[in-house]
Amino acid sequence: MQVSEMPIKKQQTKIRKSERQAADKRRLQQAQKTGPFSKPERDSVYIFADKALDVSISCTDLLKALDYLTRVTGDEAFRTAALALKGYGLASGGLEAVTKRMLRDAQMTVEDFIAPLMAGPKVSDAEQAAIEYGVPGPSFETVTTKLRKARRRMDNDPARPRGIPKGDTGRKMLVRFGCPTYDADGKQVCACFGIAFDDDGFAVVPDSREWRQAINHGQFVSLGFLSDGEPSENAKRLAWKNVTKKYPSESK
Repeated sequence: MQVSEMPIKKQQTKIRKSERQAADKRRLQQAQKTGPFSKPERDSVYIFADKALDVSISCTDLLKALDYLTRVTGDEAFRTAALALKGYGLASGGLEAVTKRMLRDAQMTVEDFIAPLMAGPKVSDAEQAAIEYGVPGPSFETVTTKLRKARRRMDNDPARPRGIPKGDTGRKMLVRFGCPTYDADGKQVCACFGIAFDDDGFAVVPDSREWRQAINHGQFVSLGFLSDGEPSENAKRLAWKNVTKKYPSESK
């Protein structure tokens, strides 16, 4: 009697597993229809880069042109543009091809986005995340496998850079808050992008995209580039004095 029951139990276990997999598949399909990734769209910046260039321009020729314009006009803006190109890794090759490759490499997959939200790299963790967030994919097994791989990549290399390069030119800028800035709790902000400001509101920051954008938006005032080392207190005061002379509104 016991011998004859064994195949029956195995068959029942197999049936229950098959039913569970079918139920999980139905739940995933439903989540894929209504979840946050139901209509995945490519990054608008990538779409622009994919369609904007109709001519072949080499990064080398573009750098030469910017160098020429710097020397002819004496305008440092052209030199900054050349340094920014190099900061983005656009120093050689076809501009269109290199830009597309940069953007492709920078794009996070859906799995990369979900990986930090998973409890761990186990199969059960991946299955739960796949259903909860409606991760798109051809099959439940494929989705969970990709999620587990993405989670393991994150665990093995948490500092792996994501997103478009910062376009750091290698230069350092002295900046100051344009005016006192406060957080939601009413406390004065004394740090930004991971860099702390001193008691007088000064900081030395990289000449990167995020800082250039913040300066352009008026959040900070640039007091110039540093040749080397930290600026003295006297240099800070002098730089701020020069700025407030040119732009009186900044001193308010």
